[in-house]
Amino acid sequence: MLPTRQKLIGERRVEEWNYNFYFLPKPRKIVTINGKQVGETYDQAVARLERELGGQVMEKTIYIKQNNPGDDNLWMCKECKGMWGFLEGGPRYNRMEYCPYCGRKIEEEAR
Repeated sequence: MLPTRQKLIGERRVEEWNYNFYFLPKPRKIVTINGKQVGETYDQAVARLERELGGQVMEKTIYIKQNNPGDDNLWMCKECKGMWGFLEGGPRYNRMEYCPYCGRKIEEEAR
């Protein structure tokens, strides 16, 4: 399961998770900072951390297509080195806007 939204601010990762289990009366959103649950909304947590850290936001990256034999469509995040494979196309074709590993916004693709 992947977070619905995430952002890396300094060394802190803010994530929002949606839980929709059959036994819950209504869907529930959980916000975490570096894996620890906080009692704020996602937007409140992001605003607070940006204020505290003076806007040190590392949020852009480039996804680079890898030339590995046998893995025709493997891509790597330039910043965190996380690898992601697609059945067809690249991150942009598959509407992938953020790296699922580090949370940075994918600015462009490099082939």
